[in-house]
Amino acid sequence: MDEPDLLGRIDWIALGYEMVQSIFPGWKFAAFDTIAANARHSTLLVGKRHAIAPRKDAWRNELAGFSVERCCNGNPGQSGGGAYVLDGCYQLAP
Repeated sequence: MDEPDLLGRIDWIALGYEMVQSIFPGWKFAAFDTIAANARHSTLLVGKRHAIAPRKDAWRNELAGFSVERCCNGNPGQSGGGAYVLDGCYQLAP
């Protein structure tokens, strides 16, 4: 299935923001380590729903190209975005 076919099967999309944590330096651990330490997922926030259909072709580039930055007390923190999904293997549409 290519990207247009996949997007044609999705009704809506929303920005999701997940807070994760780990006590392990460099995020190097085995699955049982993080389960025992209760140290992985802490919060998942899901934003407003947006319909795919009216802008299906535009979403292809926007999903890969968006970015967000986390701030704490007005100080910039970590950043991320669509290009980081699946270890950065999501590509911009041609």
